[in-house]
Amino acid sequence: MAEQLFQQIDKSILKLFGGVFHDLNNIFGSIVTNLTFLISKVESTYPNFPYKEDLKNLLKFSERSTLLVDNMLTIIKNSSEPNFIPLTIKEILNEIIFLLKDMYKNTDIKIKLKTSSSLPKIYGDGNLLYQAFLNICINGIESMEHSSKEKVLKISVKEEKEYIKVTIQDTGRGIEKKIKERIFEPFFSTKSNSKFKGLGLYIVKSVIESHKGKIEVESILNKGTKFKIYLPICKLQFSYKSDKKSITTFNPKGKILIIDNDKTFHKYITTFLLKENFETLSAYNAQDAFKILTNENNIDLILLDIFLPEANGYEILKKIRLNNNKIKVIVITAYSIDNNLLPLFKLGVNDVLQKPFKNTELLNKIQNLIYKE
Repeated sequence: MAEQLFQQIDKSILKLFGGVFHDLNNIFGSIVTNLTFLISKVESTYPNFPYKEDLKNLLKFSERSTLLVDNMLTIIKNSSEPNFIPLTIKEILNEIIFLLKDMYKNTDIKIKLKTSSSLPKIYGDGNLLYQAFLNICINGIESMEHSSKEKVLKISVKEEKEYIKVTIQDTGRGIEKKIKERIFEPFFSTKSNSKFKGLGLYIVKSVIESHKGKIEVESILNKGTKFKIYLPICKLQFSYKSDKKSITTFNPKGKILIIDNDKTFHKYITTFLLKENFETLSAYNAQDAFKILTNENNIDLILLDIFLPEANGYEILKKIRLNNNKIKVIVITAYSIDNNLLPLFKLGVNDVLQKPFKNTELLNKIQNLIYKE
């Protein structure tokens, strides 16, 4: 019934909701950005600040709010035809694990990934799959938070017949049979009011099915839960090989141009990149960007907001590529741009990052592009 209701919503209303949730994403993005910056300053300057844990809790709740907005944007995005590209599941999972290890670095939760060195690609939407896998992982971690036994989240990937099989297993409290039958219903949740709840597993199931895949769940009370996701292997053969590698330690150095009209974002990102020994250049509009690109040499990477108010980011990108095919470009945006990924990559975009994001996410993408073994 609920699924039919979602399918009957008029597209014009969905478009209106999309604008509202985009604005919410911008608001939460600014909150997360400023809180992250503030916590970093407090830890380095005032290590004994009495309200440091309160700031961290506020950041955690803000990040959960962004996850809810992402889920709603995913519903709206799924009302139109998706535009898939060849993907390597291992790369998506590496980014998720990099993020989770940073989020839970001060806990006793262990996160493990087991995968073969070479796996065939699937045909899909990287951002949607990222959200789906991340949702399952966070659910698993939260189910272990109050456990007295060893807390381990195990993720494994392997080829199984015509599918890539992803298994996500936790050692948490498990799920009762009567609850397990309802976990994929929209708005069904067993979480308390203090925790994020909403469309999580409903969205996960929708995303997997939109990829012509399937999802199964097994659970034993007081022992844990196992999700098994099957995604069809891409039948076409592609010669493209990704340069992305999960690197956790490196000696950063390079010149990065930031093209974004948000001054708060500039301040935060510039402070962070300078701390990591990068040289930064700032442009708040297309005119400033082209002036810098004309006068500056040896720019290694560009962070480009694709939806600048006075210019189309696609046009900026075209002009950049006319003069230079070597500069790496990461598109940053608060919009859900899954439908536009293919034309972006055709124009030479190397990666995409949706606001709000963590420092570790940005750093991981930069090192994947600039530093190669």
